[in-house]
Amino acid sequence: MNWGKAMRPLALILLWGLVYLPSLGLQEIAFDEHKRILPAIGMMESSNWVLPELAGEDYFKKPPLINWMIASSFIAFGERSELAARLPSALAVLSFALLLLLLKPPFLNRDSGFVAALLFVTSASVIMKGRQAEIEAAYTSITGASICVWISLRSLSKKNLAYLFAFILLGFGLLLKGPMILLFFYAVAISVLASEKSLKELLSPRHFLGIALMLAIFLAWALEAHEAKKAADQLLGNSAPAAEQAGIVKTWIKELKLRFVDNMNPLKWAGNVLSALCSFAPWIILAPLMWSKEKLSMIPEKDRPFFRACRNGIVIAFCLVCLMPGTRARYSMPAISFVCLLLGWLLSCQPPDSCTSIQKYWKKILSILFPTLAVAFAIGAIAAAIIFILKNFDGFLSAFNSWKILLLALAACAIANFANILWLKTRKCPEIGILRLVFFSALLTACVSLFYSTILLPPISVESPYRRIGAAIRQNVSESDRLYAHKVGSEHFLFYLDNQPKHLKKLRDLPDDAVYYLIEKDEYDENKIYPFFTTREPQTLAELKSDKRSFYLLKFGQKYENKAGK
Repeated sequence: MNWGKAMRPLALILLWGLVYLPSLGLQEIAFDEHKRILPAIGMMESSNWVLPELAGEDYFKKPPLINWMIASSFIAFGERSELAARLPSALAVLSFALLLLLLKPPFLNRDSGFVAALLFVTSASVIMKGRQAEIEAAYTSITGASICVWISLRSLSKKNLAYLFAFILLGFGLLLKGPMILLFFYAVAISVLASEKSLKELLSPRHFLGIALMLAIFLAWALEAHEAKKAADQLLGNSAPAAEQAGIVKTWIKELKLRFVDNMNPLKWAGNVLSALCSFAPWIILAPLMWSKEKLSMIPEKDRPFFRACRNGIVIAFCLVCLMPGTRARYSMPAISFVCLLLGWLLSCQPPDSCTSIQKYWKKILSILFPTLAVAFAIGAIAAAIIFILKNFDGFLSAFNSWKILLLALAACAIANFANILWLKTRKCPEIGILRLVFFSALLTACVSLFYSTILLPPISVESPYRRIGAAIRQNVSESDRLYAHKVGSEHFLFYLDNQPKHLKKLRDLPDDAVYYLIEKDEYDENKIYPFFTTREPQTLAELKSDKRSFYLLKFGQKYENKAGK
């Protein structure tokens, strides 16, 4: 892979673009994305960037950095869209991939960072989370960055800078997902220091200064949030115990307990561990090479103990996370970032002209998958063109009635066929080095992702219940009037409202001049709340069904006369 310095970043950015950008904003908000986006919208509307709020309640289960990133993206785009919400995750992946490419510690050669970046960008869980408005992509990237920066600068005999920059990144990592990042960092750091017999470095001033800097970054928000919360509670007349109950520390302790004291279900636990391993697909098949004596012998002898220490540290971190009774596959994602660096280092040390039996089978698999994918793209693009020309298809096929979707499908088909031709030319070489196989495997993975985003995703996205609910509410509620909500919670469809509703904890908090009201159907029916609104002459504008819950959108005919003894 004798590419110039400029070609590698360009190739990496193009590969990243193929994987993460197509149809990024096509699918409606799903999974837990609303729990990251709605607090960001609330911050923008209230101009309060300190206290995250979700469904009218303070939201301290997760620190606010992801909310700040999403809100900043909305501001930069000038609109609130799915694309703007998800782009920070995709950019976080690209940032770490470029960092891997630019790292120049003496133990790595010119190919190591490029291979590591290819592995990271095309890992299954990174792709999935990097295309969502979620925490994991940014969290995985910043965890890997903190470890890689620390190791790289230490190897260059710049220990002061190593602790400075690593702990700055750790400070922002705390603002992303809390203290779990320290488990991954210290597992690797302690393993490396132990192998070098330098554990006393943990007692050095530079280490304590780094810790102080990390805590300063986190506490700059936490203390401000504590004071803001305290002031808000006093303003509302809340008692001190109630304020403590919703406090940051209390919430985080409760979240950590869920990891360790969750009821142990062996089957569920085993499934989560297996999912954690599969999240590194397709590159999990290369992980055993890190224990291969033959492959390790290609690393310079002076660097092998360091490699083993790094490997053992990240394996220990992965195992500790998986041993938690309440573990989830996503909890161990940060391990992927550093494993990619180790595999990139290991693979780049292998002789370029070697041709083992593994590589022969690898070559045969690629020779089957590339043409198969090219044919699948061609069939999908032709079908999309026929649907576009006829334009009389209903249901999910109507997605291809759009010329933008059609052009995207045709462009993706052209890219996949170009990749296939490129591979067919390369495979004629009698011996293909492992680095070329990694590159073409990454390119194949990118094409598979492209097939999903351009051929499969548009029809899937036709069914958009949350968008329809949002449109129904916007159609009935005038922009000049405030929408009030009771027992609604953090529903996905709230993202699709121009203005967020005012969530009420109690019915008696409803203002006399309220016009529009959103309430859960069961709450309205079973608790017989209707008489509470009798003098307002409530009119049911719509019944909205979202997942397993139903809601009534009400409009009051006149101001409320307090006859219910509020």
